[in-house]
Amino acid sequence: MNGISVIIPTLNRTDFLKQTLDCLVKQVFEYPFEILIVDQSDKEDKQILEYQKQYSFVRYYHVTSFRGLPEARNFGWQHAKYDYILYLDDDITCENNLLKEHYQYITESGIGI
Repeated sequence: MNGISVIIPTLNRTDFLKQTLDCLVKQVFEYPFEILIVDQSDKEDKQILEYQKQYSFVRYYHVTSFRGLPEARNFGWQHAKYDYILYLDDDITCENNLLKEHYQYITESGIGI
């Protein structure tokens, strides 16, 4: 299915993650997208759960059965519903065209990623 699943692993970084989500929820993109947060913190993040309530395309997973960036990324793509995966760190800021720019290139013929 056309669209992008954005996967963000995190661990005890609420303030950074909130800034990242503030940028991502404002994306101007013609296709559907979702944001999957894989949180490996000891406790669920109540503030990030609020994003999930406010935005239907934000999905929050609190996972304590493993720890590690590769494991969190794998968990994310296994729960993704769109054909294209974009891994982001939990502390980025971006313009509202990030997804549009990535999509333009990953769907171009002759480009392998």
